[in-house]
Amino acid sequence: MHTVLALLLVATVPVHADSLTTPGISHQLATYRAERVADVRYDLALDVTRRDTAVGHVVIRFTRTKPGDAILDFRGYAMGAPIVNGRATSLKGDGAHLRIPAALLASGENTIVADFRSPIAAAGASIIRYHDSTDGADYLYTLLVPSDANLLFPCFDQPDLKARVTLTLTTPRGWKALGNGALVSADSASHAGATAFRFRESDPI
Repeated sequence: MHTVLALLLVATVPVHADSLTTPGISHQLATYRAERVADVRYDLALDVTRRDTAVGHVVIRFTRTKPGDAILDFRGYAMGAPIVNGRATSLKGDGAHLRIPAALLASGENTIVADFRSPIAAAGASIIRYHDSTDGADYLYTLLVPSDANLLFPCFDQPDLKARVTLTLTTPRGWKALGNGALVSADSASHAGATAFRFRESDPI
């Protein structure tokens, strides 16, 4: 009886099929990527004219230094099938990560392009919405604390993979916008009721 019970208990222990893509960003995943990914750049476009949802487009460029799949992190609302090195795919994420098979990747420079949607909320999101009762104004700001950037956009979300970001931010017309890079342009003529702010690529950290 004791032997049978022990076997039953072992059989009910869940086994994750892929230890690199368990929820969160494990030390194993961080180590795996640090050995294979370098020179990361994001060209990130965000439209925050909707109250509760940011609509985005990202071009991810990186250098692949060793063989293996590329694994992105993303926990936002939705992500379209990415284009990898110019090739359309039917790849889908699992709500935490997206694995790009090695067969789609090149040694050296690679590009991944994807559309996505992410939450805007008063709390619990990477874009925080705040109404200041003192001045009556509404504010949005990003809160990208360690491993929360992937709630905003698909990325390699670990501190040792430093990246440079070029940001385009579309806001309701009349808003002011600030980014990590210097402002390059602000275009209202091409966007009905909105302004597109383009910022210079951020400096390396």
